[in-house]
Amino acid sequence: MKYIPKDRYAMIYPGEDILILVDIDKFLNRLKNDDPDFYISSDTKSLSSQERIKKSMDYVTNYSDDPRIFHPKTGERWNYEVMLEPTEAGFYNDKLGVRNGRHRMVALKNLGYTHAYIEVPQDQKDLFKILA
Repeated sequence: MKYIPKDRYAMIYPGEDILILVDIDKFLNRLKNDDPDFYISSDTKSLSSQERIKKSMDYVTNYSDDPRIFHPKTGERWNYEVMLEPTEAGFYNDKLGVRNGRHRMVALKNLGYTHAYIEVPQDQKDLFKILA
């Protein structure tokens, strides 16, 4: 199991949501079944989606191990922490929906991660056990 540790994520709605670990393949397959129009994969033909996936991959590659941001020209690391935003998801009418971050999930899969922390409403955490 390969994943980025929970403490590397900064939640968007920490008072309302919770971070849970899901299997990326299960998550993407469920999204494909529940919301095919919103589903994204690494073989997408959309140039904008390809660019978003690439940017996400670059970000994870640069910051998943070293949380300090660096200057692109000098390579100097600055001393403040850079956190990763989790994918935000929820179940709506018994179907998986993604509020934000579907390209990030594909990027993590492309980089060899098998699992990822996602942000979900606290009252839905048990619904996501099927994607663990």
